[in-house]
Order: sequence, then structure tokens, then C-alpha cells
Amino acid sequence: MRQFHFRVGYKNFALIHVTLVPDLHGEQTTKPTQPTLHSLCGLGLLPDLIACRLLVPQPLQPATKSKKSMFSHALSEQVFGVHDVLSVYHVPLLLKRLRLDKVTITKEMADKGEGFDIW
Repeated sequence: MRQFHFRVGYKNFALIHVTLVPDLHGEQTTKPTQPTLHSLCGLGLLPDLIACRLLVPQPLQPATKSKKSMFSHALSEQVFGVHDVLSVYHVPLLLKRLRLDKVTITKEMADKGEGFDIW
């Protein structure tokens, strides 16, 4: 991944880290994410986006977002919650509804005319 990242350039590469956010007695925990982020950093990879898989139908809490962004060197806008959907084909629609396309598109990509619509 790291070699591919260097070969295509940082403007053409986005690393999305998908992590589980368990809910223990009404509190979202960040413990499962910390070792995986540490491993990624050890490989020289920093995630551009963090997708937090939520098992309960609640939004991602602001405190959880800030903790995950602090551990990953990502902005809190780059941390988002994803809940279960009926089909894997609904995931792109969910990501568009979460306005993920606005977060990931850089100025250079927008100038080239690339965006979420090409999916």
C-alpha cells in the first residue's frame, strides 16, 4: 500500500480505515481502534478517512470522533459513522448521504472534473 501510495501520488490516493465502535453500556469505546491505527502508523500509513462501524442505531458521538481524530492525525470531519444497511450496494448511497464525497474530493481532483458521480 505504501509503495502504491508513492507511485500514484498522494493526490490520487485515499486510505480509508474501517473500524468497529462497540457500544458498552451506552458508551462508545475507541479501544479497538487504537492498536490498528498504531500498526498503520508503524507501516508509514496515515488514514485519510476513518469509517466507524456502529452496531447500534445511534450517531457517532462527538467525543468519540475527537478521540479517533486525535489518535490518527485526521480532522474530526474526516471521522464518520457508518451503520448497517440492507445490502452492500447501499453503502455508496449512504456515504453520499453523509457527504463523504465533499470531504474526499481535493481541489486538484475537482479541477480535473473527477468526483463521486463517476461511481
